[in-house]
Amino acid sequence: MKYRRDIDGLRALAVVPVIFFHAGFQFFNGGFIGVDIFFVISGYLITSIIIAELDTGSFSIIKFYERRARRILPALFLVLLTCFPFAWLWLLPSDMNRFSQSLIAVCTFSSNFFFAFKGGYFDPSAELNPLLHTWSLAVEEQFYVFFPVLLLLMWRFGKRTVLIFLGFIFLASLTLAEVYYPRNPIATFYLLPGRSWELMIGSFTAFYLARARASDSATRLHHMASLLGLLLILFAVFFYNASIPFPSLYTLVPTVGAALIILFSRPETLVGRLLGSPVMVGIGLISYSAYLWHQPLFAFTRIIFLDRPSTALMLILTLVSFMLAYLAWKFVETPFRNRQKFERKTIFINSAAFSLIVVVLGVSGITSNGFENRLPYNSRDLVVFGKTVKFAAIHSTDKSCQNLLGLSEIPEEVCVTNSQHPKILFAGDSHAMALYSSIYGKEFNLDSLLISGYSCPLYPNLSYIPAFKNSYGNTCPAIANEVIKAAKQFDSIKEIILVNYRPDTPDSRYAYYQDGKGISEQKAFEIGNDYMIDRLLETGKKVVYFIDVPHLKNDPRLCLQKLPFSFRPATDPGYPRACSISKEENDEARKTYLAEVSAIKKNHPQILIFDPASFFCKERDCNFKDGDRSLYNDTHHVSVLGSIGILDTMKSDALIGL
Repeated sequence: MKYRRDIDGLRALAVVPVIFFHAGFQFFNGGFIGVDIFFVISGYLITSIIIAELDTGSFSIIKFYERRARRILPALFLVLLTCFPFAWLWLLPSDMNRFSQSLIAVCTFSSNFFFAFKGGYFDPSAELNPLLHTWSLAVEEQFYVFFPVLLLLMWRFGKRTVLIFLGFIFLASLTLAEVYYPRNPIATFYLLPGRSWELMIGSFTAFYLARARASDSATRLHHMASLLGLLLILFAVFFYNASIPFPSLYTLVPTVGAALIILFSRPETLVGRLLGSPVMVGIGLISYSAYLWHQPLFAFTRIIFLDRPSTALMLILTLVSFMLAYLAWKFVETPFRNRQKFERKTIFINSAAFSLIVVVLGVSGITSNGFENRLPYNSRDLVVFGKTVKFAAIHSTDKSCQNLLGLSEIPEEVCVTNSQHPKILFAGDSHAMALYSSIYGKEFNLDSLLISGYSCPLYPNLSYIPAFKNSYGNTCPAIANEVIKAAKQFDSIKEIILVNYRPDTPDSRYAYYQDGKGISEQKAFEIGNDYMIDRLLETGKKVVYFIDVPHLKNDPRLCLQKLPFSFRPATDPGYPRACSISKEENDEARKTYLAEVSAIKKNHPQILIFDPASFFCKERDCNFKDGDRSLYNDTHHVSVLGSIGILDTMKSDALIGL
């Protein structure tokens, strides 16, 4: 097919926003749509090549996969093998274990499934994963498995039949993305069924251009349509954000924009001149390697620095990404595409060999628990965190609430119980789960029930759009109403403990609505808690409001688990201060929050208030550890040990132990 400079320019328009988005540049909140542009480009290019060869009878499956291997694998293996020694130096065992798993997933082109089970693309922890971005490569490779075979089998029935069938796939995939997204946004985001329609858009442009009359001349339509396409892409880049359902009908904006550019851009059009400029073409040529390099650079930098990297540093790393990309393009990508230098057999043998090497490294990391022997014994997970019970979506389906209590199952709800006659109901978000972890792990004995949801305030009377809508928090009012229902239904429950995260400063990413009108987070806290507590007091049960735990400055693992090759030595006496918080700092950070809680107490004098600071902050500092063991799993979720300590304190204060 004829080379088009503007397609390379379109690649640049895709990769730059993605990199800026991952760098955290605030004006590129919608930069993640660059991946969707890549999907359209891939669909167009792959389909163009296949139908041209099918028309001439020269198409070969082996030849097709040889081209894919030459294009994708050399640079990918370079990045994976370069990442491994840095991961070994800087990743703590639990992170190294996950990194090792991701290595295997990348080599088997199943990383989209792997990351779908690990959490959402927009979760804060996602930016610490060096290989997160490979999910899109897995989607494309899975598409390449079935698509050429599908075209080969259906070609005999004519292009019209092929297009009708592809149209069916397009509509089914788009419908699935739109309808299934509210039920499982993570799977819809990562997996091929919800993404196929984007590649189909590229395929349709290929079919159209293959039959259109060849012409480089630009009409008014070409000028206007290609400019509209560019504006659609720029609109999505600058005005979309993580709260937009993706993929969904919203995704049509950047993907249709990309299709319009492919269809109507010509060298004479404004868009064609812009995308065909030397700078844009140059970036486009190295866009694949730039995409591969940027995320490991960003992730490792965020891992090794306790403080969030500055904008200046992230900009420097962005430039380094493009420098590495140029070197990889010149000395790895380009030579391996040359059939004179590397024949087909060499490509396949080397691909298999390097895949095996990476998989062996991954298996070694998993079986050694993230090469845990790198750490001194007193810094290992079992010593620092003890028996860790991590709540995940799977725990909402352990059926204990349904089997023992007959409760209904709500999407995204985490509901567990250890008794047919629970005496205490814990309700809230992931902080309630963390507090309950010692009970769930059978480290603390208490007949009880947990009803909770990730990122869920218990405001049954308010509508709510969570910050991490692509992952969780979409059914919070229903979960809150389930708490009220359980409190009314079970006479054995004598006490309800409300536990929720409260940020030190208002978080504008969350949106609350009362009767369709937006309200502030502070107002939502007041109205939502008043309503919830009123409903619970009506049941005649004791209600305890659990003030949020002190928030640490940094992840305790970074202070308690020091690798020999970290930038700051474990012997540095000031290092624990990077995680801990003083009692004075804690009081200052919570001043507004405590005033809000006091207002709740004033409106509801019957409720009891428990402040876990009485457990953590006994002297000048708020403890985040007990000897070598951590009281926290991260900056604001308590560990099993922390849970035991808090529950013991509540028992001593006669707040539990019925």
